[in-house]
Amino acid sequence: MSRELCSIIENNGTVNCYLTDQFGIPLPTNEGIECAEVNPNRRRDVNVTLPSGEVSTLQEVRLFKRGFIVIEAFDNEFECVSEPIPFNFTERVLLCAPRGTDVTCSITEFNCLPNIVCRDGELVSIEIDLTICQEIKSVYNTVIDVATRACQPREALSEFCPSPTTFKTNDRITNKGKQQDFEQTCISTEKVYDWIIQDTNQQIRADDVSFTCGPCQIALFVPAVIMCERELSGTVLCNGERIANQEVFISVDPDIASVDPNPALTDENGHFFTTLDVPVGTEPTIATVTATTTIEEHEFSTSLDTILVCESECQLFLFGPDSINCVDVVEARVRCNEKVIPGANVLFESDRPDLVSFDPNPATTGELGVALTTVNIEPDTPPTQVTITATTTVDGEDLEETIELTVGCESRNCTITIEAPSLITCEGEITGTVTCHGDPVEGAIVEFNNFPIVGEFDPNPAITNASGNYSTTITIPKPTPIMSSVINGYYYS
Repeated sequence: MSRELCSIIENNGTVNCYLTDQFGIPLPTNEGIECAEVNPNRRRDVNVTLPSGEVSTLQEVRLFKRGFIVIEAFDNEFECVSEPIPFNFTERVLLCAPRGTDVTCSITEFNCLPNIVCRDGELVSIEIDLTICQEIKSVYNTVIDVATRACQPREALSEFCPSPTTFKTNDRITNKGKQQDFEQTCISTEKVYDWIIQDTNQQIRADDVSFTCGPCQIALFVPAVIMCERELSGTVLCNGERIANQEVFISVDPDIASVDPNPALTDENGHFFTTLDVPVGTEPTIATVTATTTIEEHEFSTSLDTILVCESECQLFLFGPDSINCVDVVEARVRCNEKVIPGANVLFESDRPDLVSFDPNPATTGELGVALTTVNIEPDTPPTQVTITATTTVDGEDLEETIELTVGCESRNCTITIEAPSLITCEGEITGTVTCHGDPVEGAIVEFNNFPIVGEFDPNPAITNASGNYSTTITIPKPTPIMSSVINGYYYS
């Protein structure tokens, strides 16, 4: 592999790279990179001094990006294609992202530049420079009130074109003598709190990546583990040219899985696709997948090892931190044959129900097959090893998964109360008390927020008096329709 690859480099051949999925299938920029926020509940406030001298409070948001790229090198003699090379990194950005907002990230441009270093015909190193342009927004789903009217279908046209119709742009519209009143309509939409466009540059090393090389060769992409069913893909190339309408035969050793179609036929870009099915009940088995094709009476083939398994059609995964101090989140994921399952009810339990509680419980998986629940630890709990169990039922199949972690919540046995009117119109007073061991706490700092976010608190934070009491006033802007909002108060010593 290294001789052919270094020969291409030394002969000033063409080297490029492109985004793919984990199987090496090329992907467009907006689909090839996953970008999302890490731990949305742990944003950190950062004070930033503006050019005017004013100090503004922004939130530090951590984003992760991950994906795969393939390096392709060729000249007039050889063609070398790498296996999919994974990349995964995090970065920090500052933007206005208050509690309750969601941070979205979309990739608009991507460039990669591979630098392959050879010495005396041997591969020394591979470095890849990645440049990613991204749009990052903090948004919040809100409801707006607009004036609108129902859309009525027009009357059927007569044989002759009708005369022009006059419209008046006031609170009524005249249309052939008919009057239609505007109606107030509530529309759910997305409110943008902040929006930034930012480039990021990263460098990754891929010294141990495998290449497939030859005058004609097959680049075969097979995942490390195949669960029940998975699409395989590859590319047929000769001297830098992608070969179309070429039959590629797939074999599996041991012969415990079926392949369809077989042979697969390359498309106009030289790519071929086929699906490998593993029978249900197959325990983890190491297997070799081989792709073979014949070009001008010469046979070319390549092989990759994988693990075939299909012990169960559905699986439940459970994730959580190594330790929990008072409160944190655990996550359950439900999949069947590698497809996410929304709408599954996941029940959470602990072997120490006296110390650990969950909210919500059960939790329901969303569109991505993920269910989140908040783990609450009883106050004055010393570090304790506990087992958390998640269970669910999908298509009549019971699934269960457990994790072990350390929990604790050593505190001063402090409590905070909060009282608010059941209905607040324009302005309302919020009051409460902070106590520790039943005694009032003077000088306690109490911060406020609400969800959905509406109105402003003044003061925020509030300071308790000698009796441990605090008060703040929430002001609701006009016009705000009647809506439900949860008011939260947080005590800091």
